Amino acid sequence: MRKIDVFQIHDIPATLAKAIELQTQGAPTSLEGAFVPLSEEVYTALREQVLTDIARECDKNSYHNRAHTEGVERRFLELAKLAGFSPSNTQIGCIIALFHDYGHIGQTVRQEASVPVSRKDLSNEEYSALMVDRFLADKVPKEVIVSIQSGILGTSFGQTSGPYARPYKPLNAVEKLIAFADIANFTSSLDDWMEENFNVFREMPPANLPKRFDEMIFGRNKFLDYVSSKLEEVALILGSENTARYQESLEKLRDSVNSLETKEKYEPLYEALLVEKLES
Repeated sequence: MRKIDVFQIHDIPATLAKAIELQTQGAPTSLEGAFVPLSEEVYTALREQVLTDIARECDKNSYHNRAHTEGVERRFLELAKLAGFSPSNTQIGCIIALFHDYGHIGQTVRQEASVPVSRKDLSNEEYSALMVDRFLADKVPKEVIVSIQSGILGTSFGQTSGPYARPYKPLNAVEKLIAFADIANFTSSLDDWMEENFNVFREMPPANLPKRFDEMIFGRNKFLDYVSSKLEEVALILGSENTARYQESLEKLRDSVNSLETKEKYEPLYEALLVEKLES
């Protein structure tokens, strides 16, 4: 077991310590040609066990739950096909998708949880990465576990400042597609996308919520800017034609988000959500 003094983390396996070290150094991992995919039987059993655990532990969350995990997995598979990923990189990415929110507490900063949680010294992504050892230590080499853990850390979001800030980001092609898949629900309908955003808000403390509908829409536009920046990061991986299609979908959604029809439909729903949060 290792300790990472800079983040005040203790008792973590050497694989996770290595993944944190590589992420902190900005050193991408590569397994091309070095990883033999798990058999269909082994992978299917792993997938079902992980999803069952997530349903049990995380389905109390409005957003970080089994449905979200399966959505990220599905979107990654679509992206991996467009990118022409090998079977090895595709399965590595699917495993990262399955684990990326394992044990998420439904609060961005795990260390600030107001209720007792396991391993409060870790971020949500660090906790998820920690669980990989439990499932895969007897199935794949340690360097594969490190690569998967680095990919999970690379999905970190919203913990870039404050006493528990983390420097993690996607470093290689697989990690970048996973990070994009994590936020790429904009290709669905406006209603689905707004419902997903409302579920994110349901996990937030009332004090952190935008106070008015127009404020919320302003914040959603900023988020779409962030999504666009992540699309730029995967443009070379996806190719110009695929990237253009995603960009077109993104701009169509932005137009819908800022329309009068959306304001008329969703302003009362957002006001009701604010009341719901204040009364909970």
